[in-house]
Amino acid sequence: MDNPSRHYVSGTYIDYFHTDTDDDRLLYLVQELVNGKSLAELVKRGWHRKNKSSL
Repeated sequence: MDNPSRHYVSGTYIDYFHTDTDDDRLLYLVQELVNGKSLAELVKRGWHRKNKSSL
């Protein structure tokens, strides 16, 4: 792997930011969009985790 910030499954890290509310601070991570099926689509088609500890 030439680029240590690049993973073959997840998108490349781009940036982060936060917004403040009256009660909390919300943090956001911006990553490259990776083409593929969404988790919702996979679950709808019957996919499920094989290892319950792999969250």
